[in-house]
Amino acid sequence: MGQLTAAAGSIRSLVAETAGQLGVPGASVAVRLGDEVVEAATGVANVATGVEVTTDTLFQIGSITKTYTGTLTFQLVDEGLVELDAPVRAYLPDLQLADATAADEVTVRMLLSHTSGIEGDDFRDFGPGDDTIARWVDGLRDTGSIHPPGERFSYCNAGFVLLGRIIEVLRGAPWRVVLQERLLDPIGATRTFARPDEAILHRVAIGHLPDPEAAGVVPAPVFIGNYANAPAGSTLSATLRDVIRFADVHLDEGRAPDGAELLTPDAVKLMQTAQLELPPVTEFTHGALPWGVTEIGGLQVLAHPGGTLGQASLLMLVPERRFAVAAAGNGPGADGLGFAVALWLIQELFGVQPSAPGSSVRDDVDLARYEGVYERLNGRFDLCVGGDGLAARLPGNKLLPERFQSTYLPGGRPTARLVPLSEEVFAVQGNESDALGGRIVFSDFDDEGHPGCLSDVRLARRVPDATPEV
Repeated sequence: MGQLTAAAGSIRSLVAETAGQLGVPGASVAVRLGDEVVEAATGVANVATGVEVTTDTLFQIGSITKTYTGTLTFQLVDEGLVELDAPVRAYLPDLQLADATAADEVTVRMLLSHTSGIEGDDFRDFGPGDDTIARWVDGLRDTGSIHPPGERFSYCNAGFVLLGRIIEVLRGAPWRVVLQERLLDPIGATRTFARPDEAILHRVAIGHLPDPEAAGVVPAPVFIGNYANAPAGSTLSATLRDVIRFADVHLDEGRAPDGAELLTPDAVKLMQTAQLELPPVTEFTHGALPWGVTEIGGLQVLAHPGGTLGQASLLMLVPERRFAVAAAGNGPGADGLGFAVALWLIQELFGVQPSAPGSSVRDDVDLARYEGVYERLNGRFDLCVGGDGLAARLPGNKLLPERFQSTYLPGGRPTARLVPLSEEVFAVQGNESDALGGRIVFSDFDDEGHPGCLSDVRLARRVPDATPEV
């Protein structure tokens, strides 16, 4: 019996216990170590129907899809059809942005590394047709930039939709068809679907949101996001075993199960190579193409999380140990489930201890310097000093359609308190009704110490002379 198989019972108990502790209705996990794979499932796929989660249940994998789109992009790089440092306009000559200079300067590498500066959360809906990505790209002429190309990191869904369009143009087929033919079919991923009419033929998990009227959760009012954002993660559903099949390509130097080369070893290595340091708002220290990169106990760890409306997922790899864990859950708290399970596995299987970040609270920071309004596309932060410190009204759920905002966010945008850990880094503390967390990093301070920007992974800029509403 191998090491992973011996731990199977503990893994299944951990998944069930963690989902219960975090209030996640249902979850599924698949783990690879060497030649072994163990799967676990718990809970229900839909609280309204009570259908149980099994290891064959499809979950939305959200932005893990970006690693699939990145893989399809690097196949083009391997074939000499794309150069990473070429401008996007070399492949999409009709591309227009509100910032004409940025349209000339954005490169493919910038799209992959989230450094293009394009406002990232452009969720315009052009319907389900196979022309939806092309039409979305045509509409970018009205989309601005949050920073100059290549200047810094700001998480950008739009960049991966552009990559999806490059793939369509150079392959002469819709992104979903290229995904199927050049990646899913070769790896035997028979339970991964880019469209809900395909997924619905199988057992499917439904996202859940906090119940606006009582404790607990209710099914999300919509199943998927708009089709145009599919290359960034709005539509893809999969079993977690299929996600491990995809991870195997990146553990096995680009080879499919039959030995066929889907990526060159050089491409796999480059995708996993850190490109830039990330602001201290995530579990990752560096960004790759497009993996997040960190180190735990001397081991290089690669990962990408995903989040859709009421679902969250995680894919984490330790290439040198041929280890991968894929996890997904269908409710509030699911974003913490994947990391909790993955870190436990790394500790138990490899005998390493993740370091605990230092986070002592500072009481000497002038909070008034941070007051103001910070905005980006699809998001506004209102910060104001109050009796309990720096009060914040945060952006609402950007994935929740506007017609449902008043029903599922009856109190409006969530509120929180920002607690200084340094003059740049603040912890986000929710009130009793808001399960919030994470960090916000301030930057671009002026001569008087007022920040010009904040980031919670996505950059937002201060609006001069605007009055915060908290």
